[in-house]
Formats: sequence, C-alpha cells, structure tokens
Amino acid sequence: MKKGFALIELIIAVALTGALVCTELTAVTKYLKIYKEDVEVSRDSFYVNEAFAFLDYIVDEALYVEVQDNIIKLEKRDGTGSDWIRRDSEGDVIISYGSCYSLNTNNIIKNVKSFEAKEVGRIILISVITKKEKIYNKCIYLNTEKAKMDLFWCIHY
Repeated sequence: MKKGFALIELIIAVALTGALVCTELTAVTKYLKIYKEDVEVSRDSFYVNEAFAFLDYIVDEALYVEVQDNIIKLEKRDGTGSDWIRRDSEGDVIISYGSCYSLNTNNIIKNVKSFEAKEVGRIILISVITKKEKIYNKCIYLNTEKAKMDLFWCIHY
C-alpha cells in the first residue's frame, strides 16, 4: 500500500476549497457593498444636518430674513449689507456674500438635486433632496421679536 494522496484526491480537495472561498468572497462583496451604501447615506445625513444647524444659526443672527424663489436673503445686524443662500448651477447650496450672484461664496452643502425654501409666517421651510434621492426637511423659526427689539433699541439710542 502506497503512502500519500492520489492525484484525484488532491483535485477534489482543491475544488472544495475553491468553492468555499468563492461563496465567502460573494458574501463579503455583498456586505461591503451594503456597508458602502450605509456610509454614504450616513455621511449625507451628517452633512445635511450640519448645514441645517449652520442655516439655523445664520438666520438667527440676521436682522431681517426674506425668502423669494428658493433664495434666502439675510440682512446683517451690523448694517454691512446682505448675504444670500441659494443653489448654484453646479448643484451646491451656497452662501453669497454682498450680493446674490457674488463671486465671494462658500459651500454649505455639495451635490444636491434640489433645494427649496419657503417662508410661511414666522417659519422658513427648507427641503433638500440629495443625489441619492433622500429627502431632508427643516423648519427654521424666525425670531422677529428679537429683531424688532434690536431695531427698537438702535432707534432710541
């Protein structure tokens, strides 16, 4: 009787190992794809929520806020002019300093499919749709009483 393995036994062992590796690779590939999609959705959600927090802050700091045609105009409290928040032609939500179509801009959110802003009473309703078709909504309260008080004190002093 010979010691060792026959050629057929070796071929069977290699074929079984290859089949196991292939099934594991397909499972890992599937989970990596799901993980990548979850990371992209999480990143989008984080950036949009941070942008909403920034918008909430600058709207609260503005003396007057006006919304027309999905463009938010913010008049500064210090009287140095106005800033505008709008979606540009590249699909980014930007803030323009000094004039609506100024070259002096900063990105707030990049690569959005849609940006809508409406003023309803003392609230600005903002809706953002990302390239991945995820919809984010935010209501920003306009603290007009604070603006009126600041204006009142400026006039009387």
